Amino acid sequence: MALDQALRGGPSTSPLEAPLTNARGQLGAVAFSYALLGALYCFFAASLIDFSWTGSWSQLWQDLGAYSANSVALFGGIALGHWILAGLSLRYLALDRTWRGLTLIASLLLALWNIGAAVRLTILGAAEALEFMPTPTVFAGKWLFALAYAICSYLLWEHRGASNNRWSGP
Repeated sequence: MALDQALRGGPSTSPLEAPLTNARGQLGAVAFSYALLGALYCFFAASLIDFSWTGSWSQLWQDLGAYSANSVALFGGIALGHWILAGLSLRYLALDRTWRGLTLIASLLLALWNIGAAVRLTILGAAEALEFMPTPTVFAGKWLFALAYAICSYLLWEHRGASNNRWSGP
């Protein structure tokens, strides 16, 4: 039924196509996006550990080596940062002005970093380390990440002046 309405040009009744018009819904989507990106980086760290695992906890750091151990720590830190940003985004309207500003700055830095990386990848081409993936897939994936970060930053920017904080102070 909904497909027939959509094909005839009528309004869709699917809840998946409902626009996020309220601030809480938009900020919830931002928080979910950052939480999902944090889980992705956690997966990267877990994959590095799994690929290097020989079955011994005492040998794990020796098996990983200095480069991989640093990468695991880096991916873990990035995941933690995304989860913190997800929590701040979820409570964005209740945060005071300073915390909203810090959340927005962190979001903008992530967006600009990813846009810069996408531009760099587009200009220089795909790295040799990514030869297992077709080049258009690498480009599309990087630009989609940049777009996701930019949308999150835009939604936070859009609600930067709004506040649900009812504290009037002493």
